[in-house]
Amino acid sequence: MDKNLDYHCDDCQATFKIRAFIARNADKMKRPIACPHCNHTNTGRVGCTVRRRPQDTPMDASPTEAQLKYIIALKGNTRGIKTKKDAGEYITRLKKLKGSSA
Repeated sequence: MDKNLDYHCDDCQATFKIRAFIARNADKMKRPIACPHCNHTNTGRVGCTVRRRPQDTPMDASPTEAQLKYIIALKGNTRGIKTKKDAGEYITRLKKLKGSSA
């Protein structure tokens, strides 16, 4: 069994090996692993998914002007539309209704 883990540096794009026990201890202590090539700590394990917090969910924002104009063009009512998600769902319903009446 290989006791080395592959890590990748996002700054210099280098791949390097780290001993498993060092990576495990760094993870426990919440310490970053430094790249041996450039000494930056923007590194991660090869093959692992990087999970980042979403900055701002665009669906919670108010609807765009284009969405509102499209609803009006489809002969819909824009009074109850509060978010982009509401507008997208309403547009989908209007398009289905328009397609079934043709």
